[in-house]
Amino acid sequence: MQIKRYEARSMRDGLEQVKSDLGAEAIILSAKNIEPPAGLRGGGQRVEIIAANDLSAPEKVHPAGPAMLDVEPELEPIKDDIRQLKDLVSRLVFPRVPLPRGFDGVFQEMVFQGVRDEVALKLVLEAVENLGNSGDGKPPERKAVIEQVIQRFPPPAPILLERPGRRTVVALVGPTGVGKTTTLVKLAALFALKARKRVALVTVDSYRIAATEQLKVYGRIMDLPVVVVENRREMEEALSRLEGVDLVLIDTAGRTHRDRLWIHQLKGFFADLPVMKCLVLCCHTKQGDLDEIAGRFRLLGLDRLVFTKLDEAATFGAILNTAFSTGLALSYLTIGQRVPEDICEASPRIVSQLIFSRPGVKEARADERIGKAWRTAGGRTQRGE
Repeated sequence: MQIKRYEARSMRDGLEQVKSDLGAEAIILSAKNIEPPAGLRGGGQRVEIIAANDLSAPEKVHPAGPAMLDVEPELEPIKDDIRQLKDLVSRLVFPRVPLPRGFDGVFQEMVFQGVRDEVALKLVLEAVENLGNSGDGKPPERKAVIEQVIQRFPPPAPILLERPGRRTVVALVGPTGVGKTTTLVKLAALFALKARKRVALVTVDSYRIAATEQLKVYGRIMDLPVVVVENRREMEEALSRLEGVDLVLIDTAGRTHRDRLWIHQLKGFFADLPVMKCLVLCCHTKQGDLDEIAGRFRLLGLDRLVFTKLDEAATFGAILNTAFSTGLALSYLTIGQRVPEDICEASPRIVSQLIFSRPGVKEARADERIGKAWRTAGGRTQRGE
């Protein structure tokens, strides 16, 4: 971790220095007002910012060979130690960061929702600066932070089909148990039954017979072709046969993200093929595991994020953290098993509403809470709401 001190005339100037020097994902360790040095007249009050480069940023992907595959397991304990050290530094530093009245509660609200301390602090400080420079009155602090979340969130990117005659190919990848097959079926139903597009399904999940059979059942119900492939040659042949459809959705086997051999094999399936790769993640997975999963699957050249099982999650900060740390656009959110009802196109406003929602009844069902947030944010829940 590289730690640096910055001094500037205003919080905005200081944050620009940090961003220029350490990058957009730098960690703000502390921020406070300081008096100018003795003898400096007319200097006015200044701002001191302590910042560090972000250890949670994705690792650079290097060409992998047999030697690298053998060495990486030995590095895991070191990476765990670094992550623990970063968490310790955060716990020691952040309670001492001074925030203007009204913003401290918003910061704590975000942290309670699972937003990383450094992410929450950066957004709050930027909201403080923007609020301070606005000349047309002072909106509530909470609203200012919400607007900052919306502005900084990577632009959403749902699946957009190419012009007629041009096929779109989308693969869902991710660890086991995150709901890839169910999400794929929901997408197929949306495009085939609602949008009336020609859709085909491909699966490379011969590892689980039940998953293949499940996909074939849905294929028969929706009258969609289903193709099972086991290697790169069969993948090329399948895509060649499906040239006339509008959308090809590819399901992949769910295996542990620590199975490096499988990830390398999966990379071989898609190498040099025009395939959009969507990383599917479960919303209630621990943040540290989400970071590791995203880092492992980054080898595939990821394009989008999909978060599932929001109805099983108590907090939603992981969505914000992962979108910020990976820089990947968020495509869809899912909240249950119903096909195709329980899926929604993602948007920054929906995510901010989820993070800052305040249900009146603590025991309210998660899907009701999420549905209310979607309606408030103007989202489409596919339920006609």
